[in-house]
Amino acid sequence: MADNTAEQQKTQALWQAYRETLYFNDHLSLRVGKKAPEMEPADTVVLWLTAENPHSQVCSSKANQAANRRLAERMGKYLESAKPRSGADTKAVPRVEEAIAKHPNGQWPAEQGFFVYLPADLWREGQDFWETLASEFGQNAIVVAEPGKPVQLLVTDHAFRRQLEAASGQHL
Repeated sequence: MADNTAEQQKTQALWQAYRETLYFNDHLSLRVGKKAPEMEPADTVVLWLTAENPHSQVCSSKANQAANRRLAERMGKYLESAKPRSGADTKAVPRVEEAIAKHPNGQWPAEQGFFVYLPADLWREGQDFWETLASEFGQNAIVVAEPGKPVQLLVTDHAFRRQLEAASGQHL
């Protein structure tokens, strides 16, 4: 039982660290639980993804950079196929920007990643793709900023979801 409790505490601490982390670049800053910033166009959803440190296991800089290159390629191919909907605001073109995730007290190593800007309809239509993509790269969660809502963490890894549910006693 002691090992199970220690593992649950580790899972909860990891989840809390994700929540405390600042996700940012020169143009945008996201913090889980805070209201999503207003974007132009107004229906823009912003995701934060990385391929670094799969399952929160620290990897070498070289391995992390290679994984992020593969993630960027996959995102680019997907977004190339995403066309603006008829009548949609032409400024609402999906795009990707480099971004960083950094825990405020340095408890976790900073990670390079990406902000993905999507029109809300493309987010709704492609949510399964983004969750699956993050999971394929060993990521426990992604950050999602939807217009007018608090920024949230979305669990993408099924094993991590079970660990969180066991640790919290709640169904996620």
